[in-house]
Amino acid sequence: SLFVLVWLVFANVLTLQQAFIRTLIVFVFFSGVIAISNAWLIPRFFPRHKFVGYALFSIGVSVVLAIARLTIELVLQVQPVIEGLSKKVYGAQATFFSLFTFQHIFACLLTLTYYLVERWFEAGQKEATLKAEKLEAEINLLKSQIQPHFLFNTLNNIYSLAYLGDSQTPTMILKLSDMMRYLIYECPTKEVMLEKEIAFLQNFLDLQKLKSKVYEKISFRVEGTAASYRVPPLLLLPFFENLFKHSDLDRNKDGWVKAEIVIKFNYLKLEIANTYRPIPTGSDDSGFGIPNVINRLKLLYDNSYTLDILKEDIYKVQLQIPLR
Repeated sequence: SLFVLVWLVFANVLTLQQAFIRTLIVFVFFSGVIAISNAWLIPRFFPRHKFVGYALFSIGVSVVLAIARLTIELVLQVQPVIEGLSKKVYGAQATFFSLFTFQHIFACLLTLTYYLVERWFEAGQKEATLKAEKLEAEINLLKSQIQPHFLFNTLNNIYSLAYLGDSQTPTMILKLSDMMRYLIYECPTKEVMLEKEIAFLQNFLDLQKLKSKVYEKISFRVEGTAASYRVPPLLLLPFFENLFKHSDLDRNKDGWVKAEIVIKFNYLKLEIANTYRPIPTGSDDSGFGIPNVINRLKLLYDNSYTLDILKEDIYKVQLQIPLR
């Protein structure tokens, strides 16, 4: 189609035969310049950063092809496109030589521009791929750190009950089995069904409640429909683990814990509030999982999440993340 378009342009100022010959010559030489530039000039000089060599050889190739092209047009007596030069073909050789050289250099520059733009896009895609791979590796590392920590605490609790011969031990082992199944078969994926994540958290709380009657004061409420959404696995678990570190249920008869998940307008809002015991100054009060989960939130959501942890009369965590 481009060949026909150029031929029609030439046909306005030349005979049909002359227009066809000139169009054919233009395409042959332009294709030659592009082929030489792509196959030899660019691969030979640009990867080695020999830009001066590329420029010199490009000019040299353009000059040689211009001489060949001018010779062919003179032999075939192709009429010039520029009106008024038809009777000065042989006298205007220098003009045509310069014109042809410029055209061929321009073709080299077009080829070089295409090459640079293509490399730029490839570099951008490579960088994006590397960032994605790094992100996934960091998230997997954080997930791998969460699971052993959770299992270590839970097994310690079950061991204590088993040592004391508590009748709740079999129930706790069954709960742990369900949770292990979730950890092994669901959590290795990037995202899990939100309803399964919530069920896991409910099992976690139930497991804690079996450990001591004081934890029966914990209330957990879910508002909204979770069935259609997916979330990163174990993202909320550290907040639930942390409430057992900060709550004073084991020593405060009026102590309480309220946990709430609200699903609304494609957002999940988690709020956990509890009475808490003061942590001695200088001790680590962040909990193992909180720094981990903050890193995951930054990696997963960038600036599209909000997290507030408040310690006044009560300990309160408020988290909001977008849902997909």
